Amino acid sequence: MRFRLQNNHREEMTVKEAQGAEIRRAAVEAAGSASKSVRPRCGAPTIRGGVCTAPGTFPDHRCPHHTTTVSEKTRRGWRQRGLAAQQRAKMPTTFTAADFSTEEGARKILEETTNLVRQGKMPTSVANVVSKLAGTALKLAELKLVKRLGDLERPLAERGGKPR
Repeated sequence: MRFRLQNNHREEMTVKEAQGAEIRRAAVEAAGSASKSVRPRCGAPTIRGGVCTAPGTFPDHRCPHHTTTVSEKTRRGWRQRGLAAQQRAKMPTTFTAADFSTEEGARKILEETTNLVRQGKMPTSVANVVSKLAGTALKLAELKLVKRLGDLERPLAERGGKPR
């Protein structure tokens, strides 16, 4: 039995087909909206003339910089704390030259890095890089020792001695 139900294309459909089409349309819409950001964007004009794309996390759907629900005193506090964090993360103006050729030089650079991190004058990300470089220098020194040991064991083996 055919009913005269019309969809967007003005075709005749059965009730079951109409229900199926409606379910498919709703599923496609839901899948499309699930991939999009659920949180609205700020949309306020920026200083440079663009549109702010930060998430609108405040009740007026604006970002913390453009909202009207936050007092100037709170914003000033945010700015001061941000400036303080920026100052803490500043790098020292002078560094000791890295010397990984000796144990004393490697130890000195690692101690200096540790002290700078503890004083808040060096970000931990930079300290991690120094640590990885020290590890690489250690591996290089180890490879040199293995080569040197092999050079010493070779003549011993030729004379009939036992290598390690």
